[in-house]
Amino acid sequence: TPDYHQVIQELSHEILSLLNIDNLHQKLIPKLKYALNLEAACLVLQQDSHVYSAIKPSDDQETISFLKKGEFISLMQNARKPQDVRELYLLLKRSAEIKQVRDLNMKLFIPLNHRGHLQGVFCLGARQDHQAFSEQELALLNLLSVQISIALENTQLYQERLEKQRMDEELTVAGEIQRMLLPQKFPTGKRFDISAINIPSKEVGGDYFDFIELADDKIGIAIGDIAGKGIPGALLMSNLQASFRAAAQLTSQPAKVMEMVNAQITRSTSPEKYATFLYGIFDGATDTFTFANAGHNFPVLVRRGEPARMLKQSDLIIGINATVSYQNHQTDIQPGDFLVVYTDGITEALNVQNEEFGEERFLSIMGERNWDNPRELRDFIYESVHAYTSGASQYDDITLVVFQVK
Repeated sequence: TPDYHQVIQELSHEILSLLNIDNLHQKLIPKLKYALNLEAACLVLQQDSHVYSAIKPSDDQETISFLKKGEFISLMQNARKPQDVRELYLLLKRSAEIKQVRDLNMKLFIPLNHRGHLQGVFCLGARQDHQAFSEQELALLNLLSVQISIALENTQLYQERLEKQRMDEELTVAGEIQRMLLPQKFPTGKRFDISAINIPSKEVGGDYFDFIELADDKIGIAIGDIAGKGIPGALLMSNLQASFRAAAQLTSQPAKVMEMVNAQITRSTSPEKYATFLYGIFDGATDTFTFANAGHNFPVLVRRGEPARMLKQSDLIIGINATVSYQNHQTDIQPGDFLVVYTDGITEALNVQNEEFGEERFLSIMGERNWDNPRELRDFIYESVHAYTSGASQYDDITLVVFQVK
């Protein structure tokens, strides 16, 4: 005959070191069945915010689930001592829950309450010698139930810590992917100069910008904002970059590039993965900027002696409908002009009063003075946003590209 006192004392120490629910179940159930000469035993544990479930102790391994707001769980939540199955049958009113308790085929139900929360129910079947549990055994089982409750809380905290660590590692990897995809240096030409900045948020968003050096004094400028964070957002950005660079080599028409990119992204990703995107080509031979806009922030033209103005043309974002037609839009761009493209991390940046930086303020600051070069304008915009949001956390990426015609 096993010394159940010793077995339970050993278990009470062992289970506190277990940080996995499966290990807890494997360690607890066989030892208790052996020590107390039980036909069966199981744990009913909370699976999510609505359901508690147990694996039926039989060959078919049928799952038996109880609603959190149901009678059985409510009774266990309020119970202050182990409940005999006969007591439960008298208290339960709903026939469906009576059947579920009967299907468990258990005799004693010990609530696992800790810090006012029911983490589960410790269920014991009949003893093979058909003897009732003694008062001493019930006291030891109550003590063990406290240890199990603490072990379950430790397991939950440990899993939450692992999940946070996994997410932190994912964000680190996503940030590295994002940095690798962005240009490491900016192109220069006889007719243009470029400066850019990308400040990732803590969550690692999906801002993307790129340059395509084309023949005949042409330069392509692209900027986008990917829906999604972490690894999924970084992978979508990678897909976007590959699709864009391939399409940009096939045609010099931004609208056609946009249509090819949109078709590829739509067909290769799920519906919740989409992006805003803008692609334009500066032609130094004609001093024009031709662009297609898929739902991205409007580019801004900054010309000496005039208010900064947005080029307000746009079509549907990419990744939603593979057959969308995009339009080319063209504007003259003169020597000394600046073209500013950006993501909404600029205009939607919040101050401590939760007020946006806004498009009006954005346009206003760019018209405050005459700028000598794109880096000067870029730095002034960023410093203005940074000063405005001082004391508030950055919730989105900030990306800014400033292009100047010489």
